[in-house]
Amino acid sequence: MEKETYVAVILYEGSSTAPTFTPVFEEITLLVEAISSEDAEKKAKHHGINNQPEYDNEAGHTIKWNFLKVESVNLILEEITSDVTPIHSKYFNDMNTYDKLREMADIEEAVH
Repeated sequence: MEKETYVAVILYEGSSTAPTFTPVFEEITLLVEAISSEDAEKKAKHHGINNQPEYDNEAGHTIKWNFLKVESVNLILEEITSDVTPIHSKYFNDMNTYDKLREMADIEEAVH
């Protein structure tokens, strides 16, 4: 079987020993070469499980990222043949909710 390129979205939850820590979640988009969507999901899960960093921050608190799940796996939209290639798209019906999620993500990115 020939490999195809898939887009996998995986989720992590960040935790900390800091007493005032608020949970943080991270969504990561991966490109995965695989022979099927099942194979791509297996590879994405393997990546998530094997990439769960733990470290001490500047304040001395332990930060740990825990893999939660593979959220989605889809074939890439187009072959990668140029400098710009669409790899994934999402449809949604509520722009206000989308904007609020984006605002929350911007706040979390500022915390990183």
